[in-house]
Amino acid sequence: MTIYLDEAERQRHRNCIEAMALELHRPVEEITLFYEDALSALSDMAHVRDYLPILVAKNVRRALGANVRQR
Repeated sequence: MTIYLDEAERQRHRNCIEAMALELHRPVEEITLFYEDALSALSDMAHVRDYLPILVAKNVRRALGANVRQR
């Protein structure tokens, strides 16, 4: 089972992962581990999947202890 509904959704999340890696100065692989773990936990209860990148990114930042202000 995959956490992505389709290729377009996978690409949206991949773009978010890459942006977070640049922003937080962390390897993409590290961000991917945290991101996909948080995505898996949140996607089961999500009624609107469009907001998942925002919510997942917030959880990843919190998990990494990043003191980065969201825009």
